[in-house]
Amino acid sequence: MRHFETEFVIAASIDRIWAELMDVRRWPRWTRSISQIEPLNEGPIRLHSRVRIIQPKLRPAVWRITEFSEREKFVWVSSSPGVKVTAGHYVRPNRDGVLVTLTLEMTGVLSGIVANLTGRLAREYMSCEAHGLKRLCEEGRVA
Repeated sequence: MRHFETEFVIAASIDRIWAELMDVRRWPRWTRSISQIEPLNEGPIRLHSRVRIIQPKLRPAVWRITEFSEREKFVWVSSSPGVKVTAGHYVRPNRDGVLVTLTLEMTGVLSGIVANLTGRLAREYMSCEAHGLKRLCEEGRVA
């Protein structure tokens, strides 16, 4: 298992941050880590929703939401032969605003190899997402 995590505080309301996270089609506007997101289900993002994500330098992947709690968290999972990737997005009130935690975990027989090959890129993409979301929610600017 390989685990990556980043935490940061956003000086904005939890409602504002949650709304931006749930509007997945707009993610490519505020993070360069994602080229395209295509929801594969009708309606809003919720438990068991699936999305197809295209990221620079990575193969397109389908992600399925396996945990969902409104205005608190969503976790999605993508699998390929030998590796399962789980990405979490958590928000909770903090004295300075909202603490946002992003996690990425790789499990499976090939997780060590995949983490060694893509770990630096995963950390870079998590940083892009963190900075882009913070900038968008605090200043209203997109990347």
